[in-house]
Amino acid sequence: MRTMNGFNVKYAELLGLSLQQGFYQNNYCKKYTTTPEPDFLLVPSAECLDTMKRLDYLCRQTPENAGLVIFSRVLGTNGAGDNLLRFKPAAGDKLCFWMVLKNPAVINFDQLPVQQDATKLFYFTNQLTDGAALRNNLHITSNAAGVDETIDRIAKQNTGYQFHHGAVVAPGTAVVKHTITGIQVEPKTIANQAFAADLYFDLSSLPQGKCKLLINNIQQDEFYFMGTEASSRAFGVIELLLTNTLDANYRIVETDRSITNTRPLYTISFINRPTRWRYTVELKKNSPLFIEMDALAGPAKTDFINRLNIISNDTAITFTQTSASPDGTSFQFESTGPVALREKYISSSSVTKETLNLTLKKLVGLSGEVAVKTDLQCPSTGGINAINNPVIYSDILLTI
Repeated sequence: MRTMNGFNVKYAELLGLSLQQGFYQNNYCKKYTTTPEPDFLLVPSAECLDTMKRLDYLCRQTPENAGLVIFSRVLGTNGAGDNLLRFKPAAGDKLCFWMVLKNPAVINFDQLPVQQDATKLFYFTNQLTDGAALRNNLHITSNAAGVDETIDRIAKQNTGYQFHHGAVVAPGTAVVKHTITGIQVEPKTIANQAFAADLYFDLSSLPQGKCKLLINNIQQDEFYFMGTEASSRAFGVIELLLTNTLDANYRIVETDRSITNTRPLYTISFINRPTRWRYTVELKKNSPLFIEMDALAGPAKTDFINRLNIISNDTAITFTQTSASPDGTSFQFESTGPVALREKYISSSSVTKETLNLTLKKLVGLSGEVAVKTDLQCPSTGGINAINNPVIYSDILLTI
């Protein structure tokens, strides 16, 4: 409630937005004591700021859940007691937020493209159909499980849009259509030659948003028009439509201009990246392990080497020895399956939820099994090895 010039102006929550990351213990950001620091910055687009000003909306960042809340001015109620918006959204009104990446390590520990493509950005919208999605956890990713680079990314375009078509294009048969509003733009130029055509469009008259190129009413291309501001820092864009034609659970505003008591919380979940953990162990020639092994010969030495392994207190995380150098100074151990990267690792098989513990042991499988090095470090989030993509490795080097 605000007091303005002697009269009260009431605001009510319109919607919430939250970015979730399974990598973190709290599901939102790295562990903190006083101030949360989300990995993404949510920035209203210029068009969004104009819309919020016209409809009298207020935006409050909520770093504790890596998101924001939008409040709307309301006046009066309907018969059910629900607040009525003071200003009714127009057809095509939407709220758009640029996602700006603040923490580059996200690319490593979240399941995202290992190679960034400057011609694309992630696109999330509430134009979805999922009757099972709850109002307090409405995924705006294409899949309920979380972000998927293959279907949640879209090509982006600035004002000047060019397209090469593999056939001659007649005048009046090609248009770029803004998906939400239906506004169309014809090409500025069409250059037909050698049974092909090059089309050029000036998109500056269109609103920011998703567009389609139609030739003879057949879709040839789809992209996101960045608007005249063309944010080069944008990792992604979130587009929330205010139309009352959305599915009931995804809807923000009802047909009578009311907002129900249960407000939508839109969520984007980033899946923590599974990697194969690969430990390279280098032995110094004066290390006790090397001296013990070097004193052996023949089958005894081979058996000793084969019984070196990394043992975990989590039955779901196991390792195999994948290589050993002829001189016995270098060994490699690899997890038998991918392990999801986390801010803190807890043994999934521990009743008391113990911290994950990895130990390099000798004589594995024998009654004299002995720990050589305990508390092995877990992978760093500073980098991954994607040379063999789609198999991604987390490499750890140990010297003993």
